[in-house]
Amino acid sequence: MVRQKLSEEEILNNKGIEYVNRGNIIKAVKLLHASLSQNPNFAPAYFNLGNVYFMQDKLNRASVYYRKAIAKNYNFAKAYYNLAYVQQSLGFLPQAITYYKKYIEFDLHDARAYNNLAVALQDKGKIHEALYYFKKVLAIDSDNAVANNNLGAILCNNGEYEVSKKYFKKAIKYGSNFAEPFYNLGNVYHIEGRYKDAIFYYKQALEVKIDYHEALNSLGKAYEDLDMVTKARDYYLAALAIKSDFEPALAQLVHLERYICDWKEVTKHSKLLDKLTLKSLRDKRELGELPFMSITRSDNLSKHKRIAVARSRIIESRAKDMMTSTFDLRHSKNRRIIRLGYITNDFNDHPVAHLTKNMFSLHDRKKFEVYVYSYGFDLENKYIKKVIQGADKFTNLASCSFVEAAETINKDRIDILIDLKGHTKDERLIINALRPAPIQVTYLGFPGTLGADFIDYNIVDRVIVPKEKETYYTEKLVIMPDCYQINDHTQEISLTKTKKTDWGLPETAFVFCSFNKTLKIEPIMFTVWMRILKSVERSVLWLLRSSREAETNLKNEAEKRGVEPHRLIFADRIDLPQHLERLKLADLALDTRIYNGGATTSNALRVGVPVITLAGESYLSRMSASLLTAVGLPDLICHSLKDYKDLATYYATHREELLKLHNKLTRYILTKPLYDSPRFVSKLETAYKIMWKTYLSGNLPRNIILHT
Repeated sequence: MVRQKLSEEEILNNKGIEYVNRGNIIKAVKLLHASLSQNPNFAPAYFNLGNVYFMQDKLNRASVYYRKAIAKNYNFAKAYYNLAYVQQSLGFLPQAITYYKKYIEFDLHDARAYNNLAVALQDKGKIHEALYYFKKVLAIDSDNAVANNNLGAILCNNGEYEVSKKYFKKAIKYGSNFAEPFYNLGNVYHIEGRYKDAIFYYKQALEVKIDYHEALNSLGKAYEDLDMVTKARDYYLAALAIKSDFEPALAQLVHLERYICDWKEVTKHSKLLDKLTLKSLRDKRELGELPFMSITRSDNLSKHKRIAVARSRIIESRAKDMMTSTFDLRHSKNRRIIRLGYITNDFNDHPVAHLTKNMFSLHDRKKFEVYVYSYGFDLENKYIKKVIQGADKFTNLASCSFVEAAETINKDRIDILIDLKGHTKDERLIINALRPAPIQVTYLGFPGTLGADFIDYNIVDRVIVPKEKETYYTEKLVIMPDCYQINDHTQEISLTKTKKTDWGLPETAFVFCSFNKTLKIEPIMFTVWMRILKSVERSVLWLLRSSREAETNLKNEAEKRGVEPHRLIFADRIDLPQHLERLKLADLALDTRIYNGGATTSNALRVGVPVITLAGESYLSRMSASLLTAVGLPDLICHSLKDYKDLATYYATHREELLKLHNKLTRYILTKPLYDSPRFVSKLETAYKIMWKTYLSGNLPRNIILHT
């Protein structure tokens, strides 16, 4: 046998590789360039120079040499792969996709290439093509942990939770030292409300990857959902200790500190969150602070709108990636009856269900059909049963993917789809973003603008959105004539003849109350409340108990302000009919400031308890003002903290005037429009008819102003 002699360029190239392996990069580069001096067309030397620069993280230079290798040898397969990988690392996804596909022409069985190509396609938003290539990986290597995890992640993002779990479990089976599938499986269980299962898998992820800050943050959220707030805070802080500018953990920490009324650090953390949020808005990055957090922290309408728009654009982008074609919306122009679709997951012991549960049955069946969609996992509570009774058709979308849910709505030929959720916890606005109905509306669930191109109308009133504030809404507005809020006129109130001592209230005390969530209580208004208590002898403040930590913190804050802690009395959450009965024991309700009472205020008014409120700038800070106007008591709306304190003190120290106020409220409940649900629904139907007529005429949505 005759051994073929190596050329001079091959010898220099091989020596260059030897020096790379020894770690002598400078010598290696010289030898590789010497190889090219011998033969400028020698592709392997260009390729190896590309590898050297790649090892040094000089990715742009590496790209230059991989391209030169390909220019000298069009069939240099490995150069295509390496060039694709570098382009992907630099964020040049179209180029990466092209080069991976070229490489695959040479090697049809390289699972890594298929996986990387699928990841690039996913990042580019080509979800269907990405799914195809992930499945190609698993056809070659079914035990591939990375591909199983990545395929599961796409399915999870599409709302295909049950199927995604199968792939995450396979990824865990074949890659026990791979943290991501543990984390992703935890996220699915978290979405499903299985918080203990979620915690187990988040902790498994941290066993593999101790500095996994996303898992630490998610652990905090799961513990917060279980009302284990001390543990939740510890995990948020642990996430921030690893990545101090991790916005989601900082946003959750601020939210938690406000929820437990721990005000020692909240100002500092809030300022940092504001700074990071503004930077993310400027850089057009995904925000850590979600719209609901934003509207509850301030009444800055401009900021609310910017954050809502940024979040909705993310949702719209995801929806666009999922769709292969748009829905046919021409289906129902000849139908005489308008088909309404209402969608949320809050048909449980939640204010939205409390307020709307009887609304669906009140629609005029000669003119409307009512379809109701829920994506909640609780279908056994009394509220959803009432909703189902009032609907012409009820559909549970909980187990549907987002596209399947939108397809169901579109196949039902819904004319007007009304979202009752908005940017609140566990939303699926992506269903609306897929545009399954010709007209889409937001109502009640989110008190503000959704900032979304896929929402046409927002149902409000002139008190919560004065004319000069319309510019802060991306939707066209439906201005209801009396009040934005639907109420259930059939709401049951218990009749057990409860008394003050049953709830730990002093028999002779003047009882101020605020049954708003502790999240709504903040230092400025709490200070005013304490001044009111100090001005009114033998008065107490009756509050809703949310957590042991919040109760302790509020009592400590009261003491700091010179009020004996025992004057704050906390009540447990109970069933609504029982709560309404005990609420009658209060003398006067004190509203919160930035985040007003909504259902909380209407509950108090319903049982004859007057509410003092302070009107702010935003929808959220004007809800009680709207309710008081509709019930005929606008004089209880204040416009300064001093007026608020003085008015509450006045009624508490002038019992005859307070009695007159109670009597007036009792009469007005029967005669004013706030609790006239049939009237409200009739007005709402008028708005729906105008929306539909506008659509049929080919005109764009416009503001709709309804009159009394």
